[in-house]
Amino acid sequence: MRRKGRALSRDNILTNVWDIAADVTTRAIDTHVKSLRKKFGKMGSLIETVRGMGYRFSEID
Repeated sequence: MRRKGRALSRDNILTNVWDIAADVTTRAIDTHVKSLRKKFGKMGSLIETVRGMGYRFSEID
């Protein structure tokens, strides 16, 4: 949340959230983001996909 508006790569999320240094492409992040969006309900749309990069929290209007 401190980096609101800045995109974080999947590798960055794996390293900084789960302390996993993975050189392989993993879809685990995508699965967790999908689950978070569902749990957040309408607010789940605040998690934006940045194609080819990763994810970011959008600004609240």
